[in-house]
Amino acid sequence: KLFEAAAKAYVADLKQGKQPLVVIPTWKEIEIFNSKARAEMKLQGLLDGEAIGMRELKSLSRTDEERGAMKLYKPGDLLMFHKAVKGVSKDEVLTVKTVSSRGLETENAKGQSVTITRKQRKAFDVMEEKPLPVAKGDKIMLKANIEGVGLNGEIMAVRETGPTGLVVENANGERKPIPIGERRLTYGHAITSHRAQGQSKDSSISVMGKLSIGVASPKQYYVSNT
Repeated sequence: KLFEAAAKAYVADLKQGKQPLVVIPTWKEIEIFNSKARAEMKLQGLLDGEAIGMRELKSLSRTDEERGAMKLYKPGDLLMFHKAVKGVSKDEVLTVKTVSSRGLETENAKGQSVTITRKQRKAFDVMEEKPLPVAKGDKIMLKANIEGVGLNGEIMAVRETGPTGLVVENANGERKPIPIGERRLTYGHAITSHRAQGQSKDSSISVMGKLSIGVASPKQYYVSNT
């Protein structure tokens, strides 16, 4: 009921031409809200046409020890780097090809082989690929600095969809293409309180379910609301 009510309030603001900011402390509850918000947007005619099948990378939330345990990896695993290392740029994604006790043999987007060792485990996160249906009217958030599109954390409105990908519009009204194969993005209908700091919007909706209440401090709740 909480997330359904928040979704209705969000969509009501959108229909009035406002730019609401929805703040939720945990990613799990952001996912719940996104589902409810998109259903309400579709019901109210704010999502136009059939969604196209984009894909997104979601973190497996492995600990430092788990990222260093070679036996946990398998071919096809995805490594997204938040820090540059030898042969790998920041925000680059590598695919694991083979695993040994010495390290991981991976491949980058250009088909080049890169060896990743246990010593480099602090530079990346282990990801999995999930479906991300996107329609005209959606909002997406970049999960990395994407050349020619925007910066990590930037939220953009989806203006066009097609077989080759998306056309999105940033806060300055600039339109940018995102190819169908780009996976470093997610829905942008809600953000965490950390990302919300310093932003100015027409309205703000703060949502705290049981999970958020269990992990968020009073200070974090104050940040979410202000």
